[in-house]
Amino acid sequence: MRRPAAGGFVTAFTLAVVGVSSAAENPRGILPAPGIDRIETLPQNWTDAEANWFYDAGQGSRLVPYDWILALEQPGTEERFLADAHLRDLGLILRAATPGNPDGLPVGFVRDAAYDDGTPALGLTCAACHTAVITHGSTSWIVDGAPAAHDLERFLRRLTAALEETDASDERFARFAARVLPATADADDRD
Repeated sequence: MRRPAAGGFVTAFTLAVVGVSSAAENPRGILPAPGIDRIETLPQNWTDAEANWFYDAGQGSRLVPYDWILALEQPGTEERFLADAHLRDLGLILRAATPGNPDGLPVGFVRDAAYDDGTPALGLTCAACHTAVITHGSTSWIVDGAPAAHDLERFLRRLTAALEETDASDERFARFAARVLPATADADDRD
């Protein structure tokens, strides 16, 4: 790897977090963690478009119906499951909403293959387990293809707990159903 005269890594792009206002300034839509001033990528001979495809290319996996993950609350709280702080706690790499990722899912999570009835699902891509962030000081480097630092088992346990709590609580289920079902839904739809 070449080093510039001033030291540090040669990068494909550098994102100055302060003042970012467009996709052109943040081509991969990566949202920096608190205290991070710059996000950089390593020169891996990938364009930003290729990296975004890697992040968003569904593999046909089906974790839960897609509308459910958008409506689901975290275990033990009314906070949404997809809240930034919760996802960061799980070690996931956050992304902004973009045309290819309209709900701002973390790297490697996508609206994926539909169930037999046509309902879309939350799915994983290869990037979910093969994209890493290495942080030093106030700079983070995105490493495409590297092993992820998140705990997927912990994510799945929390997802399971959130679903079980939603099923067990009439109040939680009512909030969940109100977010998932149309306003015209009746008792049969809720059942």
